[in-house]
Amino acid sequence: APIAYLLLLALFQVSIVLKLDGHVSWSIWRVAAPWLAIEAIHGLLLTLQLVATILKANEGRAASPTVRQLLVVALDTYWWFLIRVVLAVLVVLRLNHSISWHWALVFAPSYLPAIRSVITLCLLRRQLRAMGDAEVAQNESAIVLASVIAFVIVASFVYSFVALLIWKLSLPSAVRLALVLIPVFIALSILCCLCTCLSCCLACGMHAPLDDERDVESNMSLVLGLL
Repeated sequence: APIAYLLLLALFQVSIVLKLDGHVSWSIWRVAAPWLAIEAIHGLLLTLQLVATILKANEGRAASPTVRQLLVVALDTYWWFLIRVVLAVLVVLRLNHSISWHWALVFAPSYLPAIRSVITLCLLRRQLRAMGDAEVAQNESAIVLASVIAFVIVASFVYSFVALLIWKLSLPSAVRLALVLIPVFIALSILCCLCTCLSCCLACGMHAPLDDERDVESNMSLVLGLL
């Protein structure tokens, strides 16, 4: 599957370049076919995973799962996949001029993960307030706070990029592409810095025991020399 993803992604990029340069007169659906094929493969893998999960859950159980339980499991498995598929179809329809919606409405499915995350964090906060153990609640509150901070940072970059992209698509001549890609450049810079810092920390952690061993050996040699 990873190799198929990479090949289809490369084919999708080549199709976009050929279409934008005017070398081919393909329709938008044909250009987007590799993208939709990637989502189709992902959907097939999710279906196999869902079937395996249901079969594993049924082992050793006398009663079969209810329809509600199956729907909950299916929704938990497919929700992100369905959002991506709906978003891809809406974008292709808008580029093909099959619909005349505003681009902010076309990208509406991309807002759902943020709404889901906010609701999940609010429910977790509510559960923590109802807990009787203060120590456990305090530890869980720290985890929730860290999750909120991470969500705010990630959402700020993602949705600032989405907003600038909507602005660019709505007014192509009024916005430069470099301005749209500023959140991407900032996120990649931060990620590069984090990877560099982690690499340095790991390198120091790997060499620290060797230095300690050398110090111990030198100290032992000095003690033996004195004796």
